[in-house]
Amino acid sequence: MTSKSAEVAERRVRGHFTKLVTANQFAAVIDAVFDLWPRRTSPAFAELCIVNSQLVFARAEGETAFRYFVGRLDQLSIDLLGFVTHLGLGDDERAYVQARIAAIPAGKR
Repeated sequence: MTSKSAEVAERRVRGHFTKLVTANQFAAVIDAVFDLWPRRTSPAFAELCIVNSQLVFARAEGETAFRYFVGRLDQLSIDLLGFVTHLGLGDDERAYVQARIAAIPAGKR
């Protein structure tokens, strides 16, 4: 994927995901994964981390601990990639979403 197509994919995904109407916690996760501003929820998640190679926790803005359990990494992948399919986005957008999921750091909890 060229850098131009990567920029277009990022812009398209961020534009579509910003408009998704979903549960507050999942909106907070989407905002954190894709670094969307302004944050749509309170509390807003500042960052995510993966524990035990599969469990995703979030740290709310202004807090130091990762105390919000988000779910399993594999289910988060299924959900986010499901939105890509539902929205009719292409391979470049799918690759961008996969890269953002893969960028969630491990073991800060």
